[in-house]
Amino acid sequence: MIFEGGSVKAAFHATKDLAIEADEHFRYTVVWVEGDAPFVCIEPWVAKNEALNTKEGLILVKPDKPVVQEVNFYLENKS
Repeated sequence: MIFEGGSVKAAFHATKDLAIEADEHFRYTVVWVEGDAPFVCIEPWVAKNEALNTKEGLILVKPDKPVVQEVNFYLENKS
């Protein structure tokens, strides 16, 4: 599943929600699971996977000019 936008909130447990807050460049959050694995993968993305071909949404990083971004994951009590 792909969620668009920097912040995502999803049901995690009967009593908890998972909240994800990402900096502006992370425009997509991808959530996936492989088969019957006992875990899920959560990936902040700056662009969709075809962006390497279309160049849409890519961040071009210049030499010696790092780009620092932050993603925070929280478990919150359901209200």
